[in-house]
Amino acid sequence: MGDGRGGRGVAGRTIDRELLERWCDGDKRAGSELIKRHYASVFRFFRSKRGDWAEDLAQRTFSLCVRQRDSFRRESSFRSFLFGIARNVLFHELRRRSRRRDLDFTTLSSIDMGLDASGIMVQRAEQRLLLQGLRSLPLEDQILLEMYRWEGLTASELSEVLEISVAAVRSRLRRAKERLRTLVLSLVDNPQLRESISGGFEDWVRSIRAAIDGADGGEA
Repeated sequence: MGDGRGGRGVAGRTIDRELLERWCDGDKRAGSELIKRHYASVFRFFRSKRGDWAEDLAQRTFSLCVRQRDSFRRESSFRSFLFGIARNVLFHELRRRSRRRDLDFTTLSSIDMGLDASGIMVQRAEQRLLLQGLRSLPLEDQILLEMYRWEGLTASELSEVLEISVAAVRSRLRRAKERLRTLVLSLVDNPQLRESISGGFEDWVRSIRAAIDGADGGEA
């Protein structure tokens, strides 16, 4: 359902706003079109954390879009509005299941919280290491890098999702990328594998998106 590329650019943002307004006015076809444009991205957001929750949490996210429509600012992008809701849905679910309100997502990783992404099939050693590295980062860093590298959110959109300044987003991105690189390379003993990852680090990070979507993760 969709390819997760909807909403990019001025034209895309305008279409999203119009569809949301029509959906909120009762136009179910507009709602279906809006979901089609963004469902893949939202599903991928949840699947990379806990695959067996993805469908339920994605549906919950789109339902909340209508209920929270009055909080959507027209100058914002629908994508930032949507991912802000998805992030809150994920955090709420994690707190509910753990029965703890004090979970710190700036320190706890997906792996720390026992989130299972075993359904993601990656074939290349580089991809396996990078996926392990991403899931070993603090959850907020994992979310930040995935939204930036896989979904193409801008620094301005990310500032709306995370409710921090654009300057803070850029600073956190730099730290998260360096943390991921250091973490992944610390896991590598093979010189050739280390060279492969170092030489195409950003490309390898982006390549995991296809595996999250259930596509072939690459040849062994």
